[in-house]
This record gives sequence, structure tokens and C-alpha cells, in this order.
Amino acid sequence: MFDTKVLDIRSFSDIHLMAIPLNLFAFIGETGRVTSRGLILFRIFNYCIVVFVLFFVVVNFYFTEGVYYVKTIQSVFFLSQFMLKYFLLSKHKSTIYLILSDIETRFWDYGDFSEHFISSNAGIFKTVKLIQTLILSTALLVFYAYLLRPYFDGKMSVESYIPHSEAWDAAILLSQYYSSLVTVLTVIGYDYVYIGTSVHLVLQLRLLKQRIQDSLGQRSERKCRLEMCEAIQHHQFLYS
Repeated sequence: MFDTKVLDIRSFSDIHLMAIPLNLFAFIGETGRVTSRGLILFRIFNYCIVVFVLFFVVVNFYFTEGVYYVKTIQSVFFLSQFMLKYFLLSKHKSTIYLILSDIETRFWDYGDFSEHFISSNAGIFKTVKLIQTLILSTALLVFYAYLLRPYFDGKMSVESYIPHSEAWDAAILLSQYYSSLVTVLTVIGYDYVYIGTSVHLVLQLRLLKQRIQDSLGQRSERKCRLEMCEAIQHHQFLYS
């Protein structure tokens, strides 16, 4: 078992489907299990920036209507999603370490099964990783497109109240740029950890089913019992 007290989260980046989310977390400083004072200050800074942006978004409800009212609601949802998942990431990062450690050390090795399973699992990993890459690329393209929005229609990147002061406008716009990037990295990274873990669990259950079927076909009753006991223990572990 890895020593999760000192292990850096990037040590798990070679696990199937985890490289992208862990690299995203690295961009926002979430690379260690131990939360340093600097990381706490950085989290507070991120929350302050998002709350600052969210304040002007909420104020915009009193000055807009129609389609822009709906866009303001979308902006509130966008920023609220960041605050929720950033909080969950901060609170449960140690749990994420333990999950990654279990995937690396306690999950059955996919290479120990038949060539069919190896090929099938490799295809699933490849497909999911491709989907991850496409979603991330699309999200970043949308993000960069929003960066250019003020140059085309004079609106903020995130639908927001504009105080009509150059200093305030600049502060809000820069805060929106920063908060939007952090939101994309946090939300996608957190979702990808969940998706990656779910895919591993589904594949482990497939391997478990295959192991049970193989055990029932054993001629030796003793070997069948041993393999069934191992399968039951692994099943209990997966559901624990």
C-alpha cells in the first residue's frame, strides 16, 4: 500500500483515465494530500474572486430581463457549480487519494485475464479517454471564445452587472477571466475522477463475473472454493 500521507497526487497520473483530471488539479495547486498554509490561502483567494464575480452577477437580476435574465441564471449556476465542487474537492481530496491507491494496489490487474478481456478493456479505456479529451477541448474552446466576447458586443464574458466605471469594469472582467478558467479546471477535473473511478468499478465487476464463471468450471473442488472465496472478498471490497 502506498504511503498516502506523503505521496503526491501526480504519482497516480499513469492510472487509466486519471491523467487528465490530475493534471487539471495540478493547475489549481491541488497536488498534495497535506494541505499547506499556502494552499489554504490560495483556496480563500479563489473563493473571494468567485464571490466577487457572483455578487455582480446577482445584482444583474435587478437590471435585466428577457433573454439576458436567463443568461444571468446560467451564470449563477456556472459559478455555483464551481463553489460546490471546489468545496467537495478540498474536503474529500484525502478520500480521492485512497481511491486512487486502491485502484493501483487492490484492483485486479486487467492483464491477468484473457486476451479478449485485455483487448476489450483497452478499447473501453481508449474510448473514454477520447471522450474526456474531446469534452475538455470543447470546454477550453468555449472558454477562449468567451474571453473574446467583450470585444464583439461590449458585454462581460459572464452575464453581469457593469458599474460603468473603468476601474470596476477592468476588475470585474479580469476576475471573470480568472474564475472562468478555475471553474472549468475544477468542474471537469472533479467529474473526470468520478467517471474514471466508475469505469474502473464496472470493469472490475466484469472481471469478477468472469472469475466466478471460471471458478465454477474448475475440476478441483479445493481450488474452486479458494477462487470463490477470493471473488467474494473482492466483491465485498468493491462495495465497501
